[in-house]
Amino acid sequence: MEKAKRRIRVCLLVVVLAAVCIGIVYYCYNIKGGDSITEGTLIANIGTGLERLVHYGFK
Repeated sequence: MEKAKRRIRVCLLVVVLAAVCIGIVYYCYNIKGGDSITEGTLIANIGTGLERLVHYGFK
């Protein structure tokens, strides 16, 4: 029973570490490939939407 618990813990640890490594690689790849850090973020999209609203007369 103890060996089974240990194997499950090791497997979960491996999965979590793999997910963290993949996330770091994905994050670094997107930062280097993008034109700016705010590209594709919600804040940049909100700014564009607000500009359109002001342009059409909504305040």
